[in-house]
Amino acid sequence: MKLELVTQHPRFEATTNTIIIANAFILALETMVGGTVLMVLKGLDKLCLVYFVTEILLRIGASIERQKSAGRGLHDFLSSGWNIFDVVATLAAFVPGLGALRTLRLLRLVARVPMFKTTVEDLLHACQKAAGLLLLTLLLLSVGALTGTLAFQETMPEHFGNLGTALITVFGMMLADEVRATLSIMAQHNVALAMVFGVYILTLAVLVVSLVVSIVIEVAQSRLKEKM
Repeated sequence: MKLELVTQHPRFEATTNTIIIANAFILALETMVGGTVLMVLKGLDKLCLVYFVTEILLRIGASIERQKSAGRGLHDFLSSGWNIFDVVATLAAFVPGLGALRTLRLLRLVARVPMFKTTVEDLLHACQKAAGLLLLTLLLLSVGALTGTLAFQETMPEHFGNLGTALITVFGMMLADEVRATLSIMAQHNVALAMVFGVYILTLAVLVVSLVVSIVIEVAQSRLKEKM
């Protein structure tokens, strides 16, 4: 249990958190400087990466040591989604062409700050309940996009030239992105249909927001009941 004593020690956690924060400053400074200073910062970033790899290996070793009798060490470590994210965020730096994903290491703080961790877990619980919401939203978006394509494909090709473009347009309108300008152009060609389309988009936006809020409230209430 020696490795577990190391990885569970408050100083080990504090050191890891400090290096994650320091790495954030290093990556930010890399965007502002050049020359020798940039080379020094890149060297420090590599040292941070060495520490993160070592830290993960120690945690894997501690898990294997803890579950040695059951033969489930690595499986036990990878059974946690947070551990998998730590591994992916760290090893992304070794994938050619994905050096910019070094910034993912900074998100490891999410798992280490209770407030952030609870928020993310609540959102994940909400996503599990949102499968029906996603399908309903896609259906409503598809109907709106198909309607817009059939009605305005020739007169508004930049917005409804094909079904893919129409989906992007309707999705943007649902998010209130240039909805007034788009409806104004539609009204120049077909006032009645533009009014119907406007009501449809408004209804879609209200429905989606209401469903999202209800799912989040339901998840929050269920989590509260679990803690009581």
